[in-house]
Amino acid sequence: MKPIILSLILATAIFFSSCNTSEIDNETSSESTDTSANDIVDQEIEGGLIISETEVIINEGTEYELKGILSIPLGAAKPYPAVVLVHDSGSYDRDETIYNNKIFRNISKNLTEKGIAVLRYDKRSYSYKEKMVELISSVSAKEDIIDDAISASNFLKADSRIDKNNVFVIGHGFGGSIAPRIDAEGGDFAGIVIMSGSPKPLKELLIEQVQASLYEYPEDEQEEVKKNIDALLAEFENIKTMTDEEAGEIILLDMSGYYYNEMDKYPNDEYTKNSEKPMFIIHGGKNIQISEEDSYTLYQNLLEGKENVSFKLYPDLNYLFMEIATGDMNDYKREGRVSGEVLNDISDWIKDNLK
Repeated sequence: MKPIILSLILATAIFFSSCNTSEIDNETSSESTDTSANDIVDQEIEGGLIISETEVIINEGTEYELKGILSIPLGAAKPYPAVVLVHDSGSYDRDETIYNNKIFRNISKNLTEKGIAVLRYDKRSYSYKEKMVELISSVSAKEDIIDDAISASNFLKADSRIDKNNVFVIGHGFGGSIAPRIDAEGGDFAGIVIMSGSPKPLKELLIEQVQASLYEYPEDEQEEVKKNIDALLAEFENIKTMTDEEAGEIILLDMSGYYYNEMDKYPNDEYTKNSEKPMFIIHGGKNIQISEEDSYTLYQNLLEGKENVSFKLYPDLNYLFMEIATGDMNDYKREGRVSGEVLNDISDWIKDNLK
């Protein structure tokens, strides 16, 4: 049966799926003689360190091979601590490109300069977009994010240059929300950094964003938009009682009902609450995608009294941890950089939590 697709033209642009406008840079076709990877660039920085970037393959030999970049701080103390970067919801390249902003490239450069190796890779929905659309009825968070992040962790731990006891994960947005589950299901990280995440169920966050979008429309359009929103909410209720196969035939906001139901069976808040790993949870006070109440405050309440968790709020930064100009979605179109304060805090936190 052909999936039933319920779509809405909403101003929230929830998944940024159309924001990946920049092509992947620095690709090369030259082959290394001793590995399956391609050397991209070596960049010397102050202090004698050299950032060596090499193109690698995650899931090599499987049907979902993913290109990525491993950044190594040559000249730093070996074995290197390392980080896996995990994307937000949507179709993203290795840099998590959003318009002209490359969040993961910013993070990688800063951490590598501090002596920390970083692995970033193209998301499965970016590299195999058509195939993932064809399989949407049976795709869950495991196929979308979790399995590949675990493979990335294993890839790093198999590299003799990497300290396998000090591989951390940094997740942005939904990638941060689900990072504790990735850790528990096989990532086995030394620590977890959650950027703009939330312990709230994904569908609840999306419903709130959709409802809030109503008033962004002209008054003469709001009645029709509200009918669409009500239809969407009704479908979210309906999928709760469906089988996995039935729910898979309903597509809501670019994901199947099966995806949402699977997430309900494995709630992020339970994984987060039960984790004993060091955790650093950060949030931007000007975040218009996920409110402080739905992210930072919820995490504080959920994890109250847990000594393994640190928090920091950055009052003037947005969802991408960049300074704002307009205070609305147009900020994402401006070329910016992840705040230096945020980057330094993350690298300091990692070094403070090395085993």
